[in-house]
Amino acid sequence: MIRTPRIPRVRTSGRGAGSRPPRAWMIALVFLAAASPARQAPYRRLAQWQAGPEVREVHSLCFDLNGNLILVDSVASRVHRYSPHGHRLAEIGRGPGSGPGQFAGPRDCKVAGSGEIFISDGNNQRIQVFDQEGRFLRAFGSKGKGPGQLLRAHALDFGPDGNLYLVDVDNSRVIVFDPAGKFLSAWGKPGKGPGLFNAPHGLGFDAEGNLFVSNYYGPCQKYTARGKLLLEFAPAGFRGWAFFHAMATDSEGNVYLAARDESRKRNAVVMFDNRGRFLREWSPQEGRTVKTVAVDRQGRVYMAVDGKDFHGIEIFGP
Repeated sequence: MIRTPRIPRVRTSGRGAGSRPPRAWMIALVFLAAASPARQAPYRRLAQWQAGPEVREVHSLCFDLNGNLILVDSVASRVHRYSPHGHRLAEIGRGPGSGPGQFAGPRDCKVAGSGEIFISDGNNQRIQVFDQEGRFLRAFGSKGKGPGQLLRAHALDFGPDGNLYLVDVDNSRVIVFDPAGKFLSAWGKPGKGPGLFNAPHGLGFDAEGNLFVSNYYGPCQKYTARGKLLLEFAPAGFRGWAFFHAMATDSEGNVYLAARDESRKRNAVVMFDNRGRFLREWSPQEGRTVKTVAVDRQGRVYMAVDGKDFHGIEIFGP
């Protein structure tokens, strides 16, 4: 596992997300992008396994408290639990639909410290919550642009305060709820400048409590939990990558982006340290596409991949 030192924050003169930073701050961004350490060797494939025929697409994944994987299938609108070795354990929820425990284009999942499972039910414009066994508990959110409303909730993560943070692709903002579903705050604006969101898709915290947001068209951004921009990296075109569908962070603060080029034929996981410096990249087996990525407690990287005859997981490590 790559270890990174404690990172000093880049000062932004107190300006929040969406504000235009001073010229010196922009120069600091260029310096950070250029001051990348030597390229590290790609991770090697440790194992792989194929999901069962009930899975049509692995759109995202996360780990439960026992280390099992929860696979979110956005195409079939179903959510499944698998062991780390690829054994199907159970289904979570009741499949496609709009009723309690049913899904329409679910996008992501995260497990709270309590063991409760939170799933962004994208096309139903809500978040659904299940207990550790997968039984439906509650749902919150509604369609719209108002406070606490959703258009296309995508990635989820829990902050050090225990609250749920999510990115809404079409509202171009981060929304914060408490675990019971009470709306707390929202921040972010659409655009292509520093601190603005351009189809935000991925989200994840580091150990310092800072929040990374990856935009589908780039860049990846680092904020405080309150929305103060600290730095940006991985713009569109970086190393030939054009689209960034998802992201993950690990316990050392490293960032992993699921990247694709303009042709959508070349794809990889691209790894950065906590300061946005490129470390390494590696690709799945030829003919497969990386949809998302997650990192377990041991630092193993799980890539959810899709291919013509394969929907499953490739596992990588040093």
